[in-house]
Order: sequence, then C-alpha cells, then structure tokens
Amino acid sequence: MSLTNSIEVNGVELNEMWIGGERNYGFGKVKILLKKSNKDEINLFNSGIIIDITKKQLTISGEDEYITALSHVNIENLGVKLIRGDIEPLVGREWSEKGSGQKISQTAKICITPGSQLACDADVVIGRFGVWETLKD
Repeated sequence: MSLTNSIEVNGVELNEMWIGGERNYGFGKVKILLKKSNKDEINLFNSGIIIDITKKQLTISGEDEYITALSHVNIENLGVKLIRGDIEPLVGREWSEKGSGQKISQTAKICITPGSQLACDADVVIGRFGVWETLKD
C-alpha cells in the first residue's frame, strides 16, 4: 500500500485543509494522508457496510440485506421493505444574498435517521452532503 499527501478538488491540488467552523474550534488544520489500495471495495468505517469504489458514485448494495444507516437516508424511490428506527424531515441552511446560513432550504427531504436499520430493493449511493439516496439514472 502506498501513501499520498494530496488530493485534487475541482482542479486544485490540496495537501492540507482547515476543518471546522473557524480556526478556534473543529478539527483545525489537518494534513491529508491517503492510503492507496488495490481493492475494489471498502468496509465503511469498519461497520460491515461494503462500498463499491469502482463506480462513479460510492455505492452500497441494498439488496437482500439489512443496512444500518450511518447517515440520513432519503426514502424517495428507495423501495423500502423494512425500517427499524425513526423518520424525520431533513432541511438545511443555504447561501443567499444575505450570506451563508441565513436562509433555510425550501424543500425538506424525508429521511431515515442515522442509526436506524433498513432493508430496501435499491442500491444506495452516498450523495451530496453525505445523504444516502437511490441511484438516479
């Protein structure tokens, strides 16, 4: 396994990042250290959830298995067979002419909460902002 110390984001090579709201809290300054692997799948946070990393989007196979949600899971077009846990609306803060976080999103996603168990017919992808959702064609 080889290591690299940078990633490319929108054409910019990054070798360090500041993570958190400001410099005084959050993780602060972190260095990027990635492990290169020859595997086609990973065990997500050692949770037993296997992610196929060969596809364009990180994909979790939902067929014939119970999945423990590690993030919010959008139930739209999910083909849910079983939910053991809670469902809640998920809204967020958006950028507007007033600045960041000053506007609440106008639409809510109905989601299964993190920690809940589910069984579904569809493959699930890790979408924007970490929300799990069905793969859109």
